[in-house]
Amino acid sequence: MKTNNKLNDAGFAIKKQFAKSTDTLTDIARGTEAQGSVLARKGTDFHGSVKDAHKASKSKIQDSISRIEKDIEKGSGRAVKEVSKADKAKLEGWAYPPSEEKYLKYKEVYDNPKYYDQETGNINWPPNNGFEGEPVKMKLEEGRLIDRYGGPGGSFFSPEGIPYEQRALALHSDEADYYVYRVLEDFEVTGGKIAPWFDRPGGGIQYIKYHDNGKTYSIEELVQEELIELVSVKKGV
Repeated sequence: MKTNNKLNDAGFAIKKQFAKSTDTLTDIARGTEAQGSVLARKGTDFHGSVKDAHKASKSKIQDSISRIEKDIEKGSGRAVKEVSKADKAKLEGWAYPPSEEKYLKYKEVYDNPKYYDQETGNINWPPNNGFEGEPVKMKLEEGRLIDRYGGPGGSFFSPEGIPYEQRALALHSDEADYYVYRVLEDFEVTGGKIAPWFDRPGGGIQYIKYHDNGKTYSIEELVQEELIELVSVKKGV
């Protein structure tokens, strides 16, 4: 609120200065002698076109007003764009379309066929299970905390507290519930560095555990086998 008030005050000050500048230029005009299309101010060596000077001054001040008003719009959170008819038609064909607000926020990502099928909206997941380079076998020790954004039906998890952007998650995960688990006994996982994806930097660490047949364990299965237990859940937005 304080920021918006300051921006509004600044906008008022600019407009006030515009009015003052106009009056000043009028006074200059009254103190000039016409010399063809050029005017010379009495008592000085200043020569110039009052009309051009007024136009330049007005343009400069209007630019300042425009910048202030844009800052006010940003400060108030008002949307300055809207979804085009073509984009709306595309999103109607998606199985799980994002809200218009979210689409506009991440338009470049949603419009990139590298990440989303443009006809169905299906997610194109990163290759190599999202690992950057080759993952390695490692052991998670009893008592360690791990976490995950998204329900227990998923398979990927990380050391507790990895920054969100380093996880390179799909955009719908922004609203996902956040789960923390505790390791109940030592067990082996495959882990490694997270590759950048969805225009997010990655760089964090992720784990998955495989069955003997090559399928991944879900978090729910790890709980059922008493390898981990739920510690807390934080509801998403």
